[in-house]
Order: sequence, then C-alpha cells, then structure tokens
Amino acid sequence: MRKTHYKKTGVSRTMWWLKIPKKNQQEFKQNFLNISVDYLQYTCYKISEPLKAIYAMWFSGETDMDNSNIEFHPDYTLSLENKATKMGHAYTLIFMSPGFKAVPIASIEVYNPNRIKTLWTEWKIVFYGAFFVFYDIIKEEAPQVIRFANSIELWTIVWTRNYEQTEHFRTYVTGWKPIKKQISDKPVYKRTRVDIAVDVSVGVNQLWLSKFIEPHKTSNSVPKPYNHRPELWGWQSLNYMPRLGQCIGIRVYNKKLDIEKKHKQSWYPEYMELDDPVTRIEVVYSWESAQDKIDNLINFTKFRILDDQEAKINRKYRPKSTYSAQSAYVYFSRYSKNHGKELHEVLRDVCKMAIQEQEKEEEYKFLIFENL
Repeated sequence: MRKTHYKKTGVSRTMWWLKIPKKNQQEFKQNFLNISVDYLQYTCYKISEPLKAIYAMWFSGETDMDNSNIEFHPDYTLSLENKATKMGHAYTLIFMSPGFKAVPIASIEVYNPNRIKTLWTEWKIVFYGAFFVFYDIIKEEAPQVIRFANSIELWTIVWTRNYEQTEHFRTYVTGWKPIKKQISDKPVYKRTRVDIAVDVSVGVNQLWLSKFIEPHKTSNSVPKPYNHRPELWGWQSLNYMPRLGQCIGIRVYNKKLDIEKKHKQSWYPEYMELDDPVTRIEVVYSWESAQDKIDNLINFTKFRILDDQEAKINRKYRPKSTYSAQSAYVYFSRYSKNHGKELHEVLRDVCKMAIQEQEKEEEYKFLIFENL
C-alpha cells in the first residue's frame, strides 16, 4: 500500500528512516494546526534575470560594502542591503511594515568568479520563512516582491520542462494563472531546497529520538537533540540531516519556545494564545527531491507525518497588522530621519494633506447628491 502511495504522489522513497506509528500520526492529525512552505532556495544560471528583477523593484543595485551598503525603496516598505559573504556578496531584501520590526524576507547571493567556475552557477536565491509568514501583508504593501517570486518559479519551469510542475505553488504565492510560453534549452533557475513546516498542538516527545527515527546501521548520521534551558523546558528539539546535499532531513522543535527566544510573538499571536504546546516538524527536501512538484511535497509531508495527504487547515495562522500608535510613531520617525526632516514637520504636513483630502472627498460627495 505504501509503495503504491509513493508512486501515486510522485515522490521517491527517501524517508525510509522515518517510522511514526499510526496512533501517533492520528494524534498529530487531530491536533493539526498548519502546513506551509517555510524556506525556498534556487541556484541561478543566468545573472541578468535576477538583476532585472531587482531593477523592477525600483532598486538600482548600485550599493557597495563600505559606506553605502543599503538602499531604500521609494515608499520605504523595502530596503536592499549588500554584505560580503564567503562565496562573494549578498543582497538581502528587508521588508518594513508598521507594527512589525524590519525583517529579512529574501536573499540574492552573487558568487565570485572563482566560485562560479567551481559551482557552475552564478547566483543563489533564498526566500526565508518570513516571506511566507508575512505573505498577505507583503502582497498588499509590496506586491513587486510577489512578482519577483513568481518570475523565479516561472523560469524554474523552463528547467524542468513541466508546466504543471509549479502551477500549485504559483497560485499559492501569487494567485496568477499559469503562463505557457516558448521555452529555451538553457536553464535559468533550479530549485535546490524546499522546507515544509507542519505545526501540531502536541508537546515535543523523546519518542522522536528513540522510536520515530531509525537510521540505517551503517549510517554515520544520527538524530541530534539540542536544548535551550533544559532545566525549565525539558527535552525540546532534534535535528536529523542524513547527507542533506542529496536527500531529505527533518527538524522537530518546540515552536512556542522558538517564538519567545526570537521575540516573534507578533508573528504568531494565535499560537501564543493556545494553552497547549506547539511543535513544529520541518521536513527539508534538497537537490533532486526539491525539484518535485510543490504540491507533491506538501501532500507527501502530510502523508508521512499525519498519514493523510488530504488533511485540511481549519484556520490560517498569520500575523495581523493592527493599529498601534507606537508603530506609527516608529514609522514616521524613520521616514523623517531618512528625509532629513524633523518629526513634527512631517506630521504637520501629513495632517495638512489629510485635511485637504477629506475636504476634496466631502466636496465630491456634495456634487454627487446635487446631481441626483
């Protein structure tokens, strides 16, 4: 039965080491909270394409790594930071929204010429978990980022020569309909890593170490537990990555503790309101397995963790941008500083414009009623 399912989902059987008993899968299913893409990584074979995407977002890309390594978008929802890396240098895309701290959502790493010769690729592009957590807000306040993500996944289709390959993901990320066009033989992007995160309201259990994960006798990889303040929280997390460059790995950890340690309470307000613990199970698909359909990977993850690829999400756990005088103050303070103005000058001009716009609206309403 399981072999048939592997063929049906189209995912190769590379998680033989994961052996969650049926009763535990049922417990996870009954307490299922959410499943989502949490990390995406691509390699790039044509340097001009991501450069075009940067320019399309109103960035010049002409930052250096000394005095001016950061560039702001005209509406101050985005910034682009340039930093040196071991492989070359990286442009980090940072999203800024009132009510939340500035957060990195994507990174474009440009390799040095000597690295390009070794790796046969020019760039690496990563979308972090924050991109998916803040997707709804990004879509409203910085839609050009969504178009950027769409263009990358679209040209990943060119590599796979399968138009259905990413139809589900493009719809999930952008809501756009699939676009079919003439393709060339030369690839532009190749997806090399996909992390799928499953959240369940069940406590982290040491059964993951003793029974759920069974490495092969000849394997050098073992599940590695890592704890934060074990005297208060007990056993909390594990990491098992058997030859990550070639197959599939897993992380299991106390999500509430992770949220508190990283001060991300505003990202997951509903999780923090739950009385029950929350465990995150991240399945890491890399290289060959990462090139499968996103839809397949999500269903396969549900099947291996919940024993049900049709499991539905009852509620969407996403951050909500709510009104806060403090966040408005921080936003206008940053805006005034970037423009060399005093805060009271900016607020005075904003109030003046608000009054003018309100007067225009009232005048427009009056004209409508007059013509009735």
